[in-house]
Amino acid sequence: MRVIVICLALLAATKVGVKEWLYRSATDDVIVAAYRVRAVDACTKTEMSRKVGLNDKAWSDQANAVLIMGNAQVPVYLWQTESEDWAKRFRNPYLSLVLGKQAGGVRCDFDIVNGIATARTL
Repeated sequence: MRVIVICLALLAATKVGVKEWLYRSATDDVIVAAYRVRAVDACTKTEMSRKVGLNDKAWSDQANAVLIMGNAQVPVYLWQTESEDWAKRFRNPYLSLVLGKQAGGVRCDFDIVNGIATARTL
C-alpha cells in the first residue's frame, strides 16, 4: 500500500512540475517575442552600438535573446528595499541580447518596464 501511495505522490509532483515548467517556458517565449523588436531598436541607439558599428540587422539577426529578472550591474543589496534602484536590481524584467565574439562581443540589457537599454562589451 505504501508503494502505491508513494507512486501516486510522485506522479502528482511530476505533473505539477511539468505543468509549471511548460507554463514558464511558454511565458518566456511570448515575452521575448513581444519585446524583441523594442529591444533591438533601443540597443541600436546605444552609444556602445554606435562605437562598435552595430546596426539593427546585427541585433535582430545574430543576437541571442534571454529573459532575465533584475540587473546584477545595479549596486543595490537585497536588504536595501527602500532604495529607488531596488526594483531595477531585483524585480524588473530585462531582455538581454548577446552578440558573440565574431560580432564584437556586446551584450545589451533592455529594461522592459522603463524602456531603457544599456550595452557593454563582454
